[in-house]
Amino acid sequence: MVQVRGELAVIAELEARGYTIVSRSRTLLGRVRLEAEAATHLREIVLHQSTGEILSDAVIRVFADTSGATNAGTAGPAGTGSIGGDASLGVDVDVDPAGDGIGADIGVDGGLGIGN
Repeated sequence: MVQVRGELAVIAELEARGYTIVSRSRTLLGRVRLEAEAATHLREIVLHQSTGEILSDAVIRVFADTSGATNAGTAGPAGTGSIGGDASLGVDVDVDPAGDGIGADIGVDGGLGIGN
């Protein structure tokens, strides 16, 4: 029962912060994977299946407007200027069926633009 309460508490906290749970699944190791969406990004939270402990929490997609800047842009004091950014995350996990091991490659790329 600890897992259910931990998972429900995480979901309740995310919803209280304005997120919508868009996906719930299990990983290869049986952990709980949640995808939560806000107006500006999608994040993935992985929970331990027994304790409900958060094992990872990462932004996996940043939503951009048509100019390529994120929706998190801000205007300067005179109504001019902007701040925008983008990010991408790639994860490749290989599991050897013969039991020789598990390998993972993780890549992160990001950028930030500030202009008038």
